[in-house]
Amino acid sequence: MNFKQVCRYLSILLPVLVCLFLLAIYFPRLRTYQLSGDDLILITYSPKTFSEGLARFTQISGQYRPLTHNLFAIYRAMLPHTWLILATNFVLMSVVVSLTFLNMKRLCRPIWAASITAALFLSPIFYYHFFSISALNNTLLLLFGLLLLGLVSIPGAKNVQLNRKVVLGSATALFLLSMISKESFLVNGVLYGLILLQQTAKQQRWISLSALGVVVATYFIARFTLHDAVGEYSVRFSVATAAKSLLDLSAWLVGYPRGWQYGAPEPKTFFTYLTTLVTLVSLGLGVYLFRPLKLWKETLLGIVFLGSSIVPFLIIERVLPFYFDTTLLIIVFLLVYGARHAQKNVLRFFYALLIFSFGLQFLCYSRQWHTYSFVANANTAVQNYLQTLREHNYTNFDQVCIVNHTTGTWGTMQGESVTYLYEYQGKVISVAEDQIPEECRSPETLVLRNDGLGYSRVTIE
Repeated sequence: MNFKQVCRYLSILLPVLVCLFLLAIYFPRLRTYQLSGDDLILITYSPKTFSEGLARFTQISGQYRPLTHNLFAIYRAMLPHTWLILATNFVLMSVVVSLTFLNMKRLCRPIWAASITAALFLSPIFYYHFFSISALNNTLLLLFGLLLLGLVSIPGAKNVQLNRKVVLGSATALFLLSMISKESFLVNGVLYGLILLQQTAKQQRWISLSALGVVVATYFIARFTLHDAVGEYSVRFSVATAAKSLLDLSAWLVGYPRGWQYGAPEPKTFFTYLTTLVTLVSLGLGVYLFRPLKLWKETLLGIVFLGSSIVPFLIIERVLPFYFDTTLLIIVFLLVYGARHAQKNVLRFFYALLIFSFGLQFLCYSRQWHTYSFVANANTAVQNYLQTLREHNYTNFDQVCIVNHTTGTWGTMQGESVTYLYEYQGKVISVAEDQIPEECRSPETLVLRNDGLGYSRVTIE
């Protein structure tokens, strides 16, 4: 076996090694997580029959994510084996990681592609994907988007050579799957449009692109007309909402904790500012090496991609860091693409600095995210709830009654999590008041009190 063959085999193993590296990093925390909050809610409201699953494709008034909602029905079938659900979630993310590596490898040497990919997924923007199965819609969009990117012919890159009909057919299928995964599929739509531009004959090109525009426009007209969500996720544009979203996005992309959603409310330290500074310098160096004025066509296309990843979140009241997973990927891909022709030593320094910045973000925010984020809070509540139930032999009781149930309600889904996770057959009663209801005053009832994220048994007098 010669040196080139060895390098080829190592190149094949690299995505596996990257996924194993991420598993080693995340597993100690991942093994302490349990389904909670949105995870349980989405499993609860997933289709329960084949006809319900089909009906989701025509119900456009709420969240239009029929593919995602139907896949949650598969997760429900796996219960109570939650380890199998979490393992499936990690496998899906491993596919996303591997596709990221394969696309990155088109722009730089395999060892750098592997290192950048591994570091990139240490960003707090991706924590939600690994620790909450409710990120499934984002995971699917990333997966389909990266597959679409693989079909795009990038000038000067290592491109996949496939039959034109195969490319167009595959791209069409991936675009349609994106549309039924989550509403923020615009980036995948732009990728699909780019593929149409590259793969269709000149006389058919504008017809294809016009048809794509009509499909997307019809979709969003229907969404804005029929959408009935209210509250913090309501769809309504305002300058204040857009400005806040852009400020949050800018902060999160440079590793600066803004808002409770980042899961890092502790006082800022020197380490906090160092992390942001290093990230800013790495991104700034990447922009400099990109030469945006010289590569003006690529710059304009990059602006289109970035705009497509951001626009959907300028019209909702609350945004979360993981919404900008695609934005972060776009930025890194663009900078790596633009820096390809830099001097070797400068290029290595840029890669190393970029990797170092994501490493700092992990060291700075991982512990805080697992302590303060809404996902961590929900997990703490459900873990404390289940531990208290076990301590008091809950299976010996016909019903569980929880009083003062306020802070822990969302994480435990009003206490019903015990029926999903442990197949409890008894009745669960949850009340916000601190007084024990009459229906709970029986020897067959285990009465608990919720205090913050904790639970304790209440003795009935």
